[in-house]
Amino acid sequence: MIALKIYKILSYILLPFAALFSLFALFALFVALANPIMFLPLFLLICVVLYVFSSFQFYQKAIVHTKSCKPFLRDFINVNAIVSIFFAASAIIQFIQIKTNPSIIQKTFQQAIEIQQPKAPADVLPMMEMVMNTTLYIMLFFAIVLLTHIVFTFRFMKLFKHTFNAH
Repeated sequence: MIALKIYKILSYILLPFAALFSLFALFALFVALANPIMFLPLFLLICVVLYVFSSFQFYQKAIVHTKSCKPFLRDFINVNAIVSIFFAASAIIQFIQIKTNPSIIQKTFQQAIEIQQPKAPADVLPMMEMVMNTTLYIMLFFAIVLLTHIVFTFRFMKLFKHTFNAH
């Protein structure tokens, strides 16, 4: 089945991102303790990581090894998938906003350079914009892969619903 092969490839693409995001979440936890407003992005990040790892567990256990899974795993995947959809949608929206109005990011970087003491070199602004563009495209790629993976996960959870038996 070609859909299973695509799902497997998408799962393996998401795993390194999830590992990296879990490290980010660990550091963001310390930031959030100092600045409580950061708990919301931290929550989103943790939910994405949990979704990727739990859906991979479902793939390995139910699809590859045809073993039964606890109903908790299905519920856990559903809840984290919904939050992950919000995360991916916001990443796509941010990409569109920044690409349609690049002056916002240029003004932000310009203000950041002006505030710095000692003054940053003049060639920092183009480098910062290049890093931001690269990050935007990586996040767009991740968001698209994540949304596609979530659609496949819901489809396969429905197809393999017999594997979610109470133990």
